Amino acid sequence: MEINFMHVARDSMVVIGRILTIFPLLLFTTLFMGRRAIGELPIFDFLIILALGAVVGADIADPKIEHIHTAIAIIVIALMQKNLFGITR
Repeated sequence: MEINFMHVARDSMVVIGRILTIFPLLLFTTLFMGRRAIGELPIFDFLIILALGAVVGADIADPKIEHIHTAIAIIVIALMQKNLFGITR
């Protein structure tokens, strides 16, 4: 089995590029949603964190997933959390 180093390098650069572009968006949305200690999180906020992690992880791991769809999903999850926060408290 032969390893094509150019293919591996190209795929690695795609993953690095996806990380560098999606993490600032994730940081911004996390700051937008507000900061609380893990022990103080309601279950809904904990589920939001899990969902954000799954969305970002899938985007980073699978280059076939459109990057814009991940960005939209992150924004929608953040808006949903921010709007439902008043309802759940």
